[in-house]
Amino acid sequence: PVLETSNQIVEADSTKYVPSLVGAKGSANEASAISTLKVLHGAEITYQATKGAGNFGELTQLSQSQLISADLGSGQKSGYKFVLSKKDASSNVPATFNVTAVPLVSTGGRSFYIDEMGVIHAAKKSGLPADKTDPTLND
Repeated sequence: PVLETSNQIVEADSTKYVPSLVGAKGSANEASAISTLKVLHGAEITYQATKGAGNFGELTQLSQSQLISADLGSGQKSGYKFVLSKKDASSNVPATFNVTAVPLVSTGGRSFYIDEMGVIHAAKKSGLPADKTDPTLND
């Protein structure tokens, strides 16, 4: 390809732009994962207050209740795998949940974690899930 800039013709090397495109895709996937975690948190709070009768739901239950999309109910979205873990309430222990988002094959750099408190944690974990001991997203 040839670029014209201020009356000069410069040959463009398209390979120079590939890393920035890969980085942009990874950034977009990370932004999508963060947004998805916020959606899941809201869905869980709604489910707990309604159909869950005090307990949180599995991804399939959230999807069947139309609180999240069917594709998210499958556990994958925008290059990330989402894994939900939950514990139902007992007589003296409240219900809990957490969701991890781990990038699939170099589609994003960081893994993420959210729980019933709504605070997102993030860290580069080389394909392993983040947890609540990782830095919060705003740190």
